[in-house]
Amino acid sequence: MIQHKQAEEKDVRKVLLGAVLMLVILLLSALIVMRLGLMPVNADGTHSSLEARIMPLALHASIVRHSPADKNPIALNEENLKAGVSTYKAMCARCHSTLGDNPGVYGQSFYPQTPQLVGGMPSYTDAQLFWTIKHGIRNTGMPAWGSMLSDEEIWQIVSLLKMALIIVQKSCVLRGCVIEKPLLSGGAERFKSR
Repeated sequence: MIQHKQAEEKDVRKVLLGAVLMLVILLLSALIVMRLGLMPVNADGTHSSLEARIMPLALHASIVRHSPADKNPIALNEENLKAGVSTYKAMCARCHSTLGDNPGVYGQSFYPQTPQLVGGMPSYTDAQLFWTIKHGIRNTGMPAWGSMLSDEEIWQIVSLLKMALIIVQKSCVLRGCVIEKPLLSGGAERFKSR
């Protein structure tokens, strides 16, 4: 019985040692790949399917975690929407396009490509959109606008984005197209004609 128990403990040690050794090998391999520059970083190349699956999840989770649960303090009125349009055209449209416009030239060249106003925003709350605009997204080309725009201007842009999604949704319904995901809760929505 004692020999059997000692054999089990020896087997457990072997498994643990194997797991630790495998982890060390994986970490060293990743370090070697990074240090030798074997990971492609060019913006005009394609990314791996693993990166395509993981990065949007990590991005969304980080934004959700870091953004406060604030409500949009800006009244949804014509004055604020006009101010939002003006700021959006001056600061955002080059990359994110305008309603009814083709994707911006700059936005198409970023990797990953920028979300387009017409396509809708991922399922973010007003506060999460505010946080994203104010603080930017590292390594994507999305700058932190907090040093250039006031909080009021950022909230006006958020109001415009939400209103634009409603406009696109109503327009699509009138044209008889199908929206794959609800605009106010989905990611890169695609429209299909019936």
